[in-house]
Amino acid sequence: MTYRYKLARRLAIGRRLARRIIAHRAFGMVPFVLLAAACAAGEPTATGDVPLSDAPIALAPRAVTLETNQASTFKAYAKAAKGETQVTAIEWVATGGNISADGKYSSNATGSYKVIGRRSNNAGTTADTAEVSIVPPQPSLTKVNVNPATASVPATGQQIFTVAGRLGDGSSVPIGVVWSATGGSIDAGGLFTAGSTPGAYQVIARNTLGTIADTVPVAVLQSLDHVVLTPSSVSLQPGHTARFSASGALSDGTRV
Repeated sequence: MTYRYKLARRLAIGRRLARRIIAHRAFGMVPFVLLAAACAAGEPTATGDVPLSDAPIALAPRAVTLETNQASTFKAYAKAAKGETQVTAIEWVATGGNISADGKYSSNATGSYKVIGRRSNNAGTTADTAEVSIVPPQPSLTKVNVNPATASVPATGQQIFTVAGRLGDGSSVPIGVVWSATGGSIDAGGLFTAGSTPGAYQVIARNTLGTIADTVPVAVLQSLDHVVLTPSSVSLQPGHTARFSASGALSDGTRV
């Protein structure tokens, strides 16, 4: 949450509070109004929590290439101190093509467009924009190439994959594909999110007809859980020194 965002919200809260105090002063309700306004304001708590109703939203996929015979569903997520949650009360707008109330987008015309998602219950104060490129189908496609050709990703980490099509004359063209992964997840824009279990997995990109595909190996590695400093405490006389060392504790409990 940015400083400007916080400042604007606090000013708005202050104005609402002032109106309530004036309206209720004659009834001796000022302490109650102060308490109610503070609770209803939705300010971050002492633990740093941000109400999901106030958290900024982010669209997924962030950018996607689709063919004119292909559709993709956009989703909106809000990030707060306790994690990420999908937001379903979203008003969708597209600068080209068509998008339904549930975020399903398609276009019969090639070009570059934007998809905008805005909270439908928050006066449009939080919105995000995704980029969409619509390309024609390639009937003479001979190969699908995914880049990078291999990847190593820490557990729960992310890696973006891109794809291009190869024609019979050797030229490269943008294409729409259907992504899948044998572990973790990957969205329509090629953003892979690793699961929490390390191991060897695959990311697959198939053309829209399902006749040509490319498969790349993905190694999901142990993630660093926390850093351990040794010694944990020390007492020194003036002018004396102490040597510290640091090690990493991985998600499986081992030290490195």
